[in-house]
Amino acid sequence: MAVYSALPIVQRLLKGQQYQYLIKEQVIPPFKQAAENKMITWRLRFSVAEIAAQLSEFMAKEIVDNDVVPIYENLLVDKEPEVKSEAVAKLHDLSKYASSSRLIEKLVPNLNSITVNDNSQHVRASLALSVCDIANNIGKEHALTYIVPVVVQLLKD
Repeated sequence: MAVYSALPIVQRLLKGQQYQYLIKEQVIPPFKQAAENKMITWRLRFSVAEIAAQLSEFMAKEIVDNDVVPIYENLLVDKEPEVKSEAVAKLHDLSKYASSSRLIEKLVPNLNSITVNDNSQHVRASLALSVCDIANNIGKEHALTYIVPVVVQLLKD
C-alpha cells in the first residue's frame, strides 16, 4: 500500500532528463537486487514486477533497455507463479517504453517456451491478456514471427 501511495510522488520527481542519473544510480540497483535474489521473499519480487514497468515511463529508453528489460528477463523465469504471472501481465506496459528491438532480442522469443508451457493457469492467462498489446508495440512483422505462435499455443490450451 505504501508503494501505491508513494508512486505518484516518485513519478513526479523523476520527470525530466536531469533526473536520469538519479534513476540509474538510486532506483535501478534495488530493483535489480530484489529481482535477482531468489532468497528474498517472492512478494518483493512480485512488487518489482508490478512497479518497474510503470516507472519505465519516466526513464530514458536507454535505461529501460539496458536495466529494466533484464529485470523482467529474470522475473519471467522466476520459480514462483505469482511473480511470473505479474511480470507477464506488465510486459504490455514495458513494451510501451522499451525499444522493440530490445524486447525482440531479450523477451519476446522466450515467451513461448517460458510461459505458454507453464503449469500455472494464471501465468498463461496473464500472457493471453498481454499478448495483443505486446504485438501492437513490436510491429506487424515481429508479431507474426513471435506472437502468432504464442497465440496458437494458447488456443490449444
